[in-house]
Amino acid sequence: MSASPTPDQSMITAFLHTATHRWPELNEPSILEIRALTDGKAADYRHFKPQEIEAAAIHSTELNAAGWNLYACVNPVAKGTVGAATDDDILAAFYCFADADDEHGANSIADAPLQPSMLVTTGTMPWRRLHGYWELDEPCRDMGAWRGIQKNIASKLGTDSCVINPSRIMRLAGTVSYPSNSKKQRGYVPERTTFEMTGTQ
Repeated sequence: MSASPTPDQSMITAFLHTATHRWPELNEPSILEIRALTDGKAADYRHFKPQEIEAAAIHSTELNAAGWNLYACVNPVAKGTVGAATDDDILAAFYCFADADDEHGANSIADAPLQPSMLVTTGTMPWRRLHGYWELDEPCRDMGAWRGIQKNIASKLGTDSCVINPSRIMRLAGTVSYPSNSKKQRGYVPERTTFEMTGTQ
């Protein structure tokens, strides 16, 4: 019997550094939101300064090891935000991204003409599932325009059409994904998520 997967704190740290490394370009205070979800309990929201990535990774590792699913708000959140970030709390976007929970969408991301800057594998059973991230040359402050790009990406690639809101949370790479009972019945199993840089922008 194989051992249960465990979170990888170093990978969590590396992913969060990658996601936030350009936030100083905004020249205004921003915070990183980490959100934890598990059945039967209220969501856990924590905010961290960009220079507190290590603390965010430790927090995420501890909750994930206790059975919580961990997510991060990809876009920078305005300082002073209380509770879960809303679209109005988002300062800008440094990435566009897509979420594929089926084989068609995952293959579309992997084979996209413009390759993602970063790939997150959120699972391999019963098939590979991917998040693709495309880094922008300049931060996008027009979140209406960004939303339009997100819609276009989802339509072109056949990925999740709900992943268009600026305050969208995405699976935190390096943490274990614990499937719901309904997903377990479809062949999903607990797996550690991973990420890789593709070397393209």
